[in-house]
Formats: sequence, C-alpha cells, structure tokens
Amino acid sequence: MATRYILKKPISYADTGTGTMRDATFVELREPTGKLVLECAPIRQFLVQALDQAESRQGGEIENDDGIPVIEVDEQEAPPPESPDPTEPGVDPTTMLYLLSRADIDLGKLYAHVRAMLCNGQVAFLDGEQPLTLPLYETMGRQDAELLIGAYCGAFFASS
Repeated sequence: MATRYILKKPISYADTGTGTMRDATFVELREPTGKLVLECAPIRQFLVQALDQAESRQGGEIENDDGIPVIEVDEQEAPPPESPDPTEPGVDPTTMLYLLSRADIDLGKLYAHVRAMLCNGQVAFLDGEQPLTLPLYETMGRQDAELLIGAYCGAFFASS
C-alpha cells in the first residue's frame, strides 16, 4: 500500500541519523503489519459504514473493477478533488474526506484513530525515512493534517 501524500507546506524536522534540520515535502504511507490489526479494526469499521451509506445514496455498488470505491460527488457541495498521481492506489483524499463527512459516523473518533495510526512510527514516514510523530503531525497545517487522513483512508480502502 505504499502511497505518497505530497505536503502543501513542508514540515521541518531533525534527521534522526545526522541531527541535520530538513524540510519534508511528502509523507510515505505504508501498509500496517499484523502487529497493528487491532488498531486497524475501528478504522475499517468507520470506513465500511461510510461506504455502505454512500452506496445506499447512490443505489448500489460503487467500486470499480479494481475494488476501488468510485464516489459520485455533488460538484456544488464538494471541493474539487486533488490532482492525484494516477500510479498511486486509493481514493483521492479530498473525495474521501467528502464521503466521510457525509456519513453518519463520529468523524472525530475516526480522525483520532487514524492520527494514532499515522503517528505510531510504523506507517507514516516523512520523505519516506523519518517516522511521523505526534509532535511533528501537530506542526502541520489543518489542510495537510486532514488531507493526510483522507489519503490514509483512501489507501486503506484500496488495500482492503
């Protein structure tokens, strides 16, 4: 599931190997291992509920041939999607956040679960090297913080 989320605004961090200050331009999202299966369960539950509700609104299955959700978006309601790299798996982060925000789920709880997963040192890496920590995550702007959650949820859907 390795996916890259390109940051809108770089994040400064001290490289753990050299101590040199660097500016991260992307976050690499890796598939969680079996060690994190219990942490994945509530995320999966929230995403399945949101997908089921989207399917109900659209009147049936909303996955393409690859099993990736294809979400119909009311263009007057939703923000325009990001310009995703077509080689990256998953659902566009903006579209994913739109789907989640329309679902009857506790979005705050989902965000908390995903943030904990992102900051556990095992799935999110600045520039593909430095583990994302909660203090580093908290330095992100709101847009990057939310879109990173959307990117992770989209990649999670794609790998399920």
